[in-house]
Amino acid sequence: MMSNEPGYERFLAYAVLGFLLGHAHPRRLLFVSGVIIVSATSLEALQHLTPDRHGHWFDLSEKLLGGLIGLFAAHLMCLIFTRLFAR
Repeated sequence: MMSNEPGYERFLAYAVLGFLLGHAHPRRLLFVSGVIIVSATSLEALQHLTPDRHGHWFDLSEKLLGGLIGLFAAHLMCLIFTRLFAR
């Protein structure tokens, strides 16, 4: 059961995003990490344009950490599978 803390949802959503992008583009690691960083940063910055929302540095760090961990997991999985099945 998920808790009421939105930090878990942010982390998990960006971890899934990082994993899927990393799995879809395994040889473009810098590009995918740039997409994750730009999307998380721009979404947090755009929250300052509306009067009822506000972005926080901690929220940005949760998104970035989740996305980059998901990307690392996809990259690690690709490395493991290519070494196992390359024989």
